[in-house]
Amino acid sequence: MNDPAPSSVGSHLARGTAWGIVQVGVQKCCGIATYLAMAFLLEPSQLGAATLAVSLTAMMTLIYPGAAGDLVIQRRGDGPSTTSAATRLALLSGLSVVLLAAIASPAIATWKSDTTLTLLVLVASTRMLFEGLASVPLAQARGRLEYGFVSVIETATALLTVVLTVGFAVSGLGALSIVLAVAIAGASRVIALTVLRPWPWRSPDGWLATRRLWPDFRAGGLQHSLNGATQNIDYVMLGAFASEAVLGVYAIAYQLASLVQVVFSFTIGLAAQPLFSRMTADRELQRSMYIETQAVGLAVSSLVALVTASLAQVTLPWLLPPKWHAAGGLLTILAFGFGLGSLQPIAQSLLRANGEYSKALRLQIAATVVLGCGVLAGAWLDGASGVAIAVAAATAVMAVVHLASSLPVPFRRSACSMAMRTWLCSVVSFAPALMALVAHSRGWLPWAPIGSGSGLGLQVLLVLLGTWLWWMLIARFQPQVQERILAKLRSLADRPSRSPS
Repeated sequence: MNDPAPSSVGSHLARGTAWGIVQVGVQKCCGIATYLAMAFLLEPSQLGAATLAVSLTAMMTLIYPGAAGDLVIQRRGDGPSTTSAATRLALLSGLSVVLLAAIASPAIATWKSDTTLTLLVLVASTRMLFEGLASVPLAQARGRLEYGFVSVIETATALLTVVLTVGFAVSGLGALSIVLAVAIAGASRVIALTVLRPWPWRSPDGWLATRRLWPDFRAGGLQHSLNGATQNIDYVMLGAFASEAVLGVYAIAYQLASLVQVVFSFTIGLAAQPLFSRMTADRELQRSMYIETQAVGLAVSSLVALVTASLAQVTLPWLLPPKWHAAGGLLTILAFGFGLGSLQPIAQSLLRANGEYSKALRLQIAATVVLGCGVLAGAWLDGASGVAIAVAAATAVMAVVHLASSLPVPFRRSACSMAMRTWLCSVVSFAPALMALVAHSRGWLPWAPIGSGSGLGLQVLLVLLGTWLWWMLIARFQPQVQERILAKLRSLADRPSRSPS
């Protein structure tokens, strides 16, 4: 497939983002539906045990197998040689995770005095193996800009995971329901890709190509693994300092809050990475597209984040049983931090597209250290609330650091200024809703308590007002961002009526 012309880059990105939002939106909604179903079918301690098992597996992944897909996108012109070598690296890395989980099982059982946790960790470890194998054909499809195919595969996997999880939970498998469903769905995805998009597993130069790719795979895999550790270190720390029931409540809040980062920024980053890779010869065009992508991504994700933060505590009592209501305050804190954190996944996509794995790795090490120290202090001082504050603060700070570090020095100030203006417009718009939320929680509004219908109605009204103010402030202080949002919406709306080129 030929490279897209510069004039069509925005159209490709809009189409890829639209497919991605559908795909990841369905995935995330399925994930949330699963967690909500588990809230009724499982106890907080069971959900906490499954969450801890998945988190421990992520911490044991030394080199993330799915990094093989990044190599395929970056070296898309190399053909079967790169594809087969990337598959071999993914397979070896995935098997090492399973082996390490088996070796660590006795120590884990002794640490938590729970033999069930050992089984959960062993089953959860297979997820990394299947993700690594699937990353190669999926990367090939993304490199060919086959966003629709990728979306169908990932959506089908998400739906299968939900069905299996709920079915296993109803059958009485408890915490095993979650990890077993993910493992079976991951294996099914690999089988489907093998049938629908077969890819070469072997090539004439075999191990020579594997050795050639190893340095980049090692750096990219370490960066991904540290990113996974960063996303799970809060679970592990909280599991060490608090009960599994507290961890289960925190996990519900985190999954709901991460909707912002996953559905928008992560999706946009996935769609943009192959396009960034195609523009490496024209860095000026690439840089312009990157800053535009960050601006639009931050504007939309900050809106969703602050809507989530404003409504969290007044909606959870209507959605979940009382044993989960403590997740409301945690959700508010996490969503607020994740709004600005949307800058980071897009920055990582640019670095990977340019082959700057070492820089991405250094940034990820810094993020892991900052978050690890913060989460350790938060868990020790204030349990789940302290962990939520540490995660929100570290995510926001490191997102801005990623944005600045991903650009040459002359462009850093303008890009960071753009991000801060966009974020401030969003925060100012939702200040009344956030202040009312504080008033609710402090009991300063006795005529509209937080769990009542009048409290919910007032908060929804303030959120609608905040959304209108957000659009007005974006138009006044960030008109170029508003125009880009409108342009992408027009591009999506016009596309069905265009004749094929």
